[in-house]
Amino acid sequence: MNIAHKVILEELQRRGWGVRFRAVPAPIPEVVELRYGWIPLDLRSFVEEVETVVSPDDRAWLIASADLSADNDSAFQWNQWEIDSLVAAGSDSRLKRTIRTFWDQHFPLMNSVKSGYAYFALHEQSLTVVRGEEPEYEYTTTVAGSFTGFLELLRSSDRGLARWI
Repeated sequence: MNIAHKVILEELQRRGWGVRFRAVPAPIPEVVELRYGWIPLDLRSFVEEVETVVSPDDRAWLIASADLSADNDSAFQWNQWEIDSLVAAGSDSRLKRTIRTFWDQHFPLMNSVKSGYAYFALHEQSLTVVRGEEPEYEYTTTVAGSFTGFLELLRSSDRGLARWI
């Protein structure tokens, strides 16, 4: 794991976040790997080496190995907002294709239920971190220039994220 990421996670842990590291990395599941083979190595190792990262109020969590696990017993899937969008699209196959294409280009990094449903994701082309929220998950706002930059925002308790984290 990237040393900077580990330092940030340790700081979050000292501030009350639930952080659990894996003793042995858990490879990203094949179905996720096939879809998101483009994610950078530092993010890949983060997801594989971290079990869970949950905010002190349990209403926001980074997507980590436990979330991607087939035996995840969470009330929310790692790609919950995509699933919800596809359900809302009903039988509109064109809209479903658009939703899937959007999510092919956005790897979910964090889910939040603090103030409605929201997420933070890594955008494929720019590798920036964007935020989206209900009801139109596919409309996004850029919040950080990189995954590391996003973790830095978490560490600094950036006030701009207070609504979601």
